Amino acid sequence: METDPTEDSEIGIKRCPMCKTMIIKTSRYGNIAKKALQHVHNIKIKIVGASGRIADLKKKIEEKRRISDELRSFIGRIYSDDEIEAENKLRAVVSQISIYENIASRCRQLDNTRRQLRLDEDYLKTVLVFVNQMKDWVSIKRILFSEQEAHDATVGLKKLKNWVVLSIGRARASDKIDEIPARFMGRLASAIRELESDQTIPDDDMTVMIETIEQYIPRSTLGITDQERLSIVAAIGGRKGQWYQCRNGE
Repeated sequence: METDPTEDSEIGIKRCPMCKTMIIKTSRYGNIAKKALQHVHNIKIKIVGASGRIADLKKKIEEKRRISDELRSFIGRIYSDDEIEAENKLRAVVSQISIYENIASRCRQLDNTRRQLRLDEDYLKTVLVFVNQMKDWVSIKRILFSEQEAHDATVGLKKLKNWVVLSIGRARASDKIDEIPARFMGRLASAIRELESDQTIPDDDMTVMIETIEQYIPRSTLGITDQERLSIVAAIGGRKGQWYQCRNGE
């Protein structure tokens, strides 16, 4: 813990060396008292956080609570209002909520695809196992969200996005098996197996597969956001506003 390097090692209000009365106001030692009070205040801010930032974080959490019962239930597992209002804790909660929303969105895409195509429950079993692992990980109570955890979350969400897009693409491509080159369908299946075995698919390879899938399957069914589409277009040398259409004009 930090201390004032110009004084002794104790953090706190100065006291009279004789009677031990706290020195709050004195013309002779006014500057010393003010310096000590400021030092205590600085330490408090570092430990607890600024009140304004804390209020903003609490407001964000409360707004998320009102979105859905699912999100309210998740927040209840990682945070309660009677906890110490430390800024790091609240920032961790906000980060976890954002991650959970991303996971839940991918899960809905899978569920919609399964229902629309009437797929067997085992068809998407492996990716759903990963979804549940991600949910368990993000549901752990934390007092802060470290840089390593932020990195792990980014990697995990990227893998989940790729896995969901490829799984949905393969499922919807089954109706157009005669139109799609067999070689590509084989690569699609092998890419999913790579994800299942915890391998990483190169970004360039993933971009090509998504672009190829989009030639045959309406992009609205793949769950790719507008920002993700722009990133893919940029990666394959396109321009803003450009996209690929399937041969049926969908």
